[in-house]
Amino acid sequence: MSTDLYSSLLNERADLFFEAADKPFLILEFNGEFFSILSSSFKASESDVIELQNKIRKIDSRLIEQGGIFLLNHQLFNICQFIKSYDNKALFYGILLKEGELPISRLPELNFNDTSNKIIINKDTGLIHSASKAFCELFDFEWSELIGANVAEIFGRKTCELLSKGILLFKGKLSLTSKGNVKWGNIKVIESYQTNDKEFLILNFDDLTESHLRSLQYFQMMRQFGESILVVDLKSRRIIDLNNATIDLTGLSQQEILSKRIIDILPDLYPSSDGGFSVWVKTIKELSNAGENYIKRCTLKSDNFKITVEASVHYHYLDNKGYFTVLLRDITRQLKSEYSLKDSREKLQILFNNVGYGIIETSPSDIIIRVNKTFQELSDLTEADLVGRPIESVFSEIPSLNRKDPIHINTSDSRIVSLLNGQEKDVYISLKKSIVSGSDKKVRSHIYVMEDVTDYLITYQKSKEQESLLESVNENLKEAIYRCIKGKGLVYANKAFLELFGFKDLNEALNTSESELNDYYLNGDRRKSILLQARNKGYIKSAEAEFIRRDGTKWWGLLNCTVNKNENSEWIIDGAIVDISLRKEAEDQARANQDLLKSVNENIHDAIYRSTTDDKVIYANKAFLNLFGLDENIQVHQIDPQNLYRNKSDRNEIIKEVEEKGMVKNREIFFIREDGAGFWGLISMSKMVGEDGKHYLNGAIRDITDRKIAQINLKKKNEELRKINSQLDRFVYSASHDLRAPLTSLLGLINIAEKDKDNLEQYFELMKKSIFKQDGFIKDIIDFSRNKEIPEKLERIYPGDFITEILDNLIYGNPDDRIKVNVIIEDNISEIQCDSKRLSIILSNLISNSFKYADFNKEKPYVNISVSADSNYVIFEIEDNGIGISEKYLGKIFDMFFRAHDTSFGSGIGLYIVKETIEKLKGKIFVESTIKKGTKFIVMVPNRK
Repeated sequence: MSTDLYSSLLNERADLFFEAADKPFLILEFNGEFFSILSSSFKASESDVIELQNKIRKIDSRLIEQGGIFLLNHQLFNICQFIKSYDNKALFYGILLKEGELPISRLPELNFNDTSNKIIINKDTGLIHSASKAFCELFDFEWSELIGANVAEIFGRKTCELLSKGILLFKGKLSLTSKGNVKWGNIKVIESYQTNDKEFLILNFDDLTESHLRSLQYFQMMRQFGESILVVDLKSRRIIDLNNATIDLTGLSQQEILSKRIIDILPDLYPSSDGGFSVWVKTIKELSNAGENYIKRCTLKSDNFKITVEASVHYHYLDNKGYFTVLLRDITRQLKSEYSLKDSREKLQILFNNVGYGIIETSPSDIIIRVNKTFQELSDLTEADLVGRPIESVFSEIPSLNRKDPIHINTSDSRIVSLLNGQEKDVYISLKKSIVSGSDKKVRSHIYVMEDVTDYLITYQKSKEQESLLESVNENLKEAIYRCIKGKGLVYANKAFLELFGFKDLNEALNTSESELNDYYLNGDRRKSILLQARNKGYIKSAEAEFIRRDGTKWWGLLNCTVNKNENSEWIIDGAIVDISLRKEAEDQARANQDLLKSVNENIHDAIYRSTTDDKVIYANKAFLNLFGLDENIQVHQIDPQNLYRNKSDRNEIIKEVEEKGMVKNREIFFIREDGAGFWGLISMSKMVGEDGKHYLNGAIRDITDRKIAQINLKKKNEELRKINSQLDRFVYSASHDLRAPLTSLLGLINIAEKDKDNLEQYFELMKKSIFKQDGFIKDIIDFSRNKEIPEKLERIYPGDFITEILDNLIYGNPDDRIKVNVIIEDNISEIQCDSKRLSIILSNLISNSFKYADFNKEKPYVNISVSADSNYVIFEIEDNGIGISEKYLGKIFDMFFRAHDTSFGSGIGLYIVKETIEKLKGKIFVESTIKKGTKFIVMVPNRK
């Protein structure tokens, strides 16, 4: 560059700096000893300038560094930032600042900290006047090479022409570095300035080279990904490309998918409003520019199903168009593991938040690692005092106590020990140990469950309060993407692949031999099996394998890959691996928590339960079922908490207090077991909010009957015991009424056989038939009570034969022939389609009740059975002239255990079973009854034609 041109550029730049500088600005010259002000961009009095000159002369030149800050203590300016000129070593620029101002300038040469790619050019000539350090480094230019050069050499002549015409933005512009390399990005005019009839433009180059190359490479490889990938046009939001995995995932054809917008199959991927979509796109772009993805769990909607997927979205700009790619991963199994773990944690939380026992968890070598608050209160020791100590150092062995109560006799898994608490008082503990094992059968920990039996042994005082115990696809994709060529090894791997396998960089990975790569499979046979399946089918999906990193750590991966041959007949393996170690760990943890839950559940005596605020029981432990005498196979939602209290008002008062105070502690209540027996319980209840946001009631009940009985005299105890036994006898007697008919029939046959010995074989056959029918009937009832979800089994039924069989099954239980049985079947009913077992349960109960409650004071007792049908239903009517049912009881007769008569023969569950069975068949039942006149039941069941 000529001296005249250089001088001209220097003068023009100085004029521009004076015009565009947004802070007071100086041009300084250093003569080897001190700095002198050559010119300034601000107006000041002569005295202020002289004072400023004197302040600057005092600055030690040896301390000058690029961008250095110096205090002036001048009345106008406090700080001066020195910036060396790239043109002349003796020239410096000085930016003057007041207190609180930051040394930031729009001009790249005056902004020492500016990392953007900026240049300043003359709009008319295209000559470069200034550039940021970052721009020089990006395009491989020295400062001296760049100043005075024409911007057309970098951005092209067409760009210069358009700049001169006022165009301010160029997207997707190819540019050349000094070494001939290509850069790809956007050029934008940030600001323009006018000085001395010349216009200068400040340009910024947004380098998108790496993103552009990644997008090209991504679109080439996306069809080989094992995960589902969609390409969406940003403007129309329509799907424009997809891979085979998407077809497998959605169950739709390629044409069906390409005809849809992305919102049609992922309705909750982004906001539906235009404004919300714009904000969403901005977020996607920001994340993509930062090398990250937008990740969201969404609902994938196909024509036939809906599933939950994880959508990973990345923005691409290619050929002056915007796209975003959506990688979909089916997370159904992951969610199942998460829900299982969540369910285990919630159940553990119920136990630990309400259990009144002290619990210590130790390592396999019995070193304490956790204690609950109940034990801390019991021992007056903090968790810090206990953790790290051997458990045997906490307790002292005591001789076996000479008591008859078996709970106080030491056994192999339970023993009595003493503890000297923080108040120097002896506390006697019932200590029970259990082992918690993982899925690998190795011992994970020991659980010691402790009950304070001091009060029980000495004073029968209240036990300690209960406390809680618990706790415990590309460079931008999370998937490891790779390509291998058989015999050559790895030819491509993304950043996630390098991180998963512990490579320092891509070169190290690409230089790894094929045999060494194979060794990263922890199980060689598993690797061979996966490769063989992939070769046979051309692909493999969701194959789990355990891998090993270069540092020796192990991890689990979910592998998808395709296997094809290229034009050189070489085997090409394109794959994607997702790290599922956390999921596997979650599954192991869920199993461990289940074991822990089971261990704790089996070793505590307290009845623990959880219910909703509307009295629906959703959890009850084994001790609860045992305490209330409930069948272990009962569905807990069938338990009505109101029926557990002798006085319903006790329950209402407790609920009211919990609602007001949040909890109730150690309230003595009299409860009723399933068999009618009563017991005294100590109940604590608290209200909490679950992870689903709903309110729940957590409770614990301890049987304190022995303590209460000890306060009552012997006579009262005996009276209550006789009363309870009497109630139990009545219950056992009444509960058996539905099963006695076949037995009574059998006894009748035996009586007849004794009198008519010539036909014994015939009677024995009838007896055998009666016994088999009774056995089948019992099994039907058990099946019905245990599992209400038994599928309906349709059979062809001939009404006449069917009713005759039921009457045969019942007639021996009704030896009184005064009851006239009439069966009327309409002529148009030859056969029906229905579940024969359920229909037999319904009719047998109703006909049997007509026999049982016949009124023999009437001259002609009868039972009429009629069968008719309409277009949809088969209608059975069972009418009798028996003792009848009071009108005030008609609304209750289908309730479980309800008895309408003091002289009822049954247990009170017969009509309940009838109603439940009819509802299972989607039928209806109606009743008409008048006391002392009779009863009529109308049963309507669908006729499955």
